[in-house]
Amino acid sequence: MTKIKVESKKQDPAGFTHLILSKPKEYRYKPGQYTYLALSENDKKTLAYASHESEPHLYFLFRGDYTHSTTPTLSKPQGAGFTCVFDNNTPMLFITHGTGITALRGAMVERKIHNLLKKDTLLYGSPSKDSEPSLDCLSANFGINQLRAYSQDPKNLHIQDVLQTLDVKNFESILLIGSGSMTKTCKEILITKNFPIEKIYTNF
Repeated sequence: MTKIKVESKKQDPAGFTHLILSKPKEYRYKPGQYTYLALSENDKKTLAYASHESEPHLYFLFRGDYTHSTTPTLSKPQGAGFTCVFDNNTPMLFITHGTGITALRGAMVERKIHNLLKKDTLLYGSPSKDSEPSLDCLSANFGINQLRAYSQDPKNLHIQDVLQTLDVKNFESILLIGSGSMTKTCKEILITKNFPIEKIYTNF
C-alpha cells in the first residue's frame, strides 16, 4: 500500500464524493481495473478508477462524505480490467447504474482518445435526474450518445426496459457493470436478441 496525497475533495448535490488523488510515478492501470483504497483505519473501500491513465491525477467517486484527516493509502491496480479492443471502428454500448459509471468512464475516455466515442452509446440507470452524480461523462457534451432509465420517474423505467427496445446488432461489444440481478437480466435480454455472450464484458 502506498501513501497518497489528497489533491481535492467535494460532495455533489446528489451526495457523491469526488476524490482527486496525486498519481504515484510510474503508476499504470487500465480501464475497468480497481484498487483497495484505505481512507482511514476504519474506512477501507474497493473502488474502480474513474480516471484514465492519461490523466494527471487519480479520480474516485463514491457515495457519502469524506471527512478524514489521515493520509489515504492505495494498493496496486487489481483485476484484469476490460479485455475488449478499444480501437475497433464499430460502435460500443456501455450499460451501468449508480456508481458503476466510475468503471466505465476510463473506457469511454479510451474510446475518445481513439476518436471513436461519438459512435458509442451509454445507457445509464438512476432513480432520477437529480440523483445522478455530477460526472462529465454523463453530460450531453461529453461526446457519446446518452440514454437514461429513471426508476422513480412517472414512466418507472429500469435499464432492462430500455435495453429491450434497443437494436444491438450493430454494436461490436457491450461493457456491462451493475448489480448481480441487473447484469443477469441484461445478459438474458441480450441472448434473446442473439448478441454473442463472448462480446459482453465486465471488469470482474
